[in-house]
Amino acid sequence: MITFKIHQIKDIGSTDYAFRSYDPKKFNFADYEERYEMEFVTEMEKTNLEICEVIFYMFNVRRPSDFKGHSLSMSDIIELNRHGRKQFYYCDMCGFTKLSKKDLEVRA
Repeated sequence: MITFKIHQIKDIGSTDYAFRSYDPKKFNFADYEERYEMEFVTEMEKTNLEICEVIFYMFNVRRPSDFKGHSLSMSDIIELNRHGRKQFYYCDMCGFTKLSKKDLEVRA
């Protein structure tokens, strides 16, 4: 079973990377827990990138009625949890960028 969370920026006006393509110099995901998140559970036997594409379709074409966020857009994060192993994907201009541990670290 795979669980996933969608993280969306709460205060879009307070960041310079909302709805923008991934830029590791501007991106700061260290405080993601302060952002909006909605969790859903699904079972899929697909690659992580295929799952991201399915989620993108679900949250743009067939959005669940209880989802309160905006359509999945650039700068949103998909967090996949496969058997306790979390991986994060940035919704980019074309497809998804896998985030590294370095991307998730607090920056000074």
